[in-house]
Amino acid sequence: MSRSALGVTIVLGLMGCAGTKPAPASEHSDLTSIEKDVAKLREQVARMQNEIGHLKSEVSAASAEGELAEMTIDGTTWSMNEFASGKPRQTPLLLCHVAEWSGFGKMLRFTRMADQTFLLEADGQPPIHGYTGEGGMCNDDGSVRCVMLSLTGEPAPGVAYRLRPQNTSEGYRWKVTDDVVVIGE
Repeated sequence: MSRSALGVTIVLGLMGCAGTKPAPASEHSDLTSIEKDVAKLREQVARMQNEIGHLKSEVSAASAEGELAEMTIDGTTWSMNEFASGKPRQTPLLLCHVAEWSGFGKMLRFTRMADQTFLLEADGQPPIHGYTGEGGMCNDDGSVRCVMLSLTGEPAPGVAYRLRPQNTSEGYRWKVTDDVVVIGE
């Protein structure tokens, strides 16, 4: 074997041996650190995507193009969830499903422009005022969507109430289907 061939054989042999040794502990901790960094980056990307979604909704809400002039409430359900405050609600929150969907931005625009006042009315009971906030809640594709109605009082348990929009804003009207009945809890 020639001297240069022997040198190449020794170098290749050494490289092969180096590849079979276990990774030092510092490389493992480096990998753990990288995994943590990747997790933080994913969290930041998700937060940025959420912020971009909010900005898109605001841009859509600012434009009258394709706006909704009418929204129809076709179902309701009660919620005592904490939502944004993180504290249990003291008064009930009525979630009102809306039939129309053109994206959250258009729902946001409508709830900003329309009269936000509703009444719950029942025979033999005092009326209860309710107010929608701006926007509502929905999932990405709008298959789940509702506006939230905060009430000034508690409906009597077991009593059937009719939901009546006040509709004092010109050009924007709420409708409620005839089959919507709100039962006090």
